[in-house]
Amino acid sequence: MQKIVFDSAQMPGDDRLRKEVWIDTLASAVARLNIDPSPGIHFQGRLEIVPVQDGSVSSVAATFRNATRSTRDIGIDGRDTVLFMFNAGDEMCRLSQRGREIDCAPGEAVLYDLAEPSNASTAPPAMSRVISIQLPRSLLQSRLAHYEDRLLVRVPAQNAALALARSYAEAILAYAGADHPHLFQLATTHLADLVAAAIKPSSQDLAALAPGFRGARLQAVLSQIARLFTDVTFSTRDVAAIQGISVRYVNDILQESGTSFSDRVLELRLQHAHAMLSDRRNDGMRIGDIAYASGFSDISHFNRSFRRRFGLTPTAAR
Repeated sequence: MQKIVFDSAQMPGDDRLRKEVWIDTLASAVARLNIDPSPGIHFQGRLEIVPVQDGSVSSVAATFRNATRSTRDIGIDGRDTVLFMFNAGDEMCRLSQRGREIDCAPGEAVLYDLAEPSNASTAPPAMSRVISIQLPRSLLQSRLAHYEDRLLVRVPAQNAALALARSYAEAILAYAGADHPHLFQLATTHLADLVAAAIKPSSQDLAALAPGFRGARLQAVLSQIARLFTDVTFSTRDVAAIQGISVRYVNDILQESGTSFSDRVLELRLQHAHAMLSDRRNDGMRIGDIAYASGFSDISHFNRSFRRRFGLTPTAAR
């Protein structure tokens, strides 16, 4: 493994040019994002990154005010990864994602999802430094099945696994390029183990998370579906946005309940249509209008689904 180092102080050109080139390099080497430097002060930035299997370990120190990762950035990036970030600076860092916002103090760490829009901000003109471990989502999920419950949850500086994970990341940054390539082949696995241990809920957290927390979350999702299923454009993205969770998490907890999102919505729509067709007050409505009012945008799909579910056509049901 070779370490890439990119220091704005070592670059030619004026401050404006060094700043622009450095920011572009950070966005392409670490993760697609938009950086707003701290205004009115001399720009400084140093990036160190070591690629590991399907991920990376990096250290970024810069005078920045805001770092934003948009839906467009995510689409260009295309990687299905999560980021475990240590606040290695001296100032508070504010992070927001999925409608939630937390302050990460110096020495603390947080896990967030690189497949979801996010924002990180600091109070200028401080020099901020973060150490990050980027991992494939599947690698972390295989070690902590419900890792998404721990997204955007502060990991305290006193956490022993956090200290080990940070030491391991710093060792990779320090010794990358050394003559022991076989050691670094194990890096991604070890990093995933340490990150999973660091974010794993404590016994107190577990009492709140399982099964009570996920049960409460499931009920909230089901209530949302019951309220919005007649909207023909309704999707898991709508539920995720309202609940402040990811689409993947919505699908996971619904699958655990025994029925997928699409099957649950279809059943609700069919029951709604059947009730409308059975109500004499709706005799003046066309079947197509009833289908649309129940959430169907395709009359052929509605007819096939209705007959398969109830054993008769919508006309016969009326």
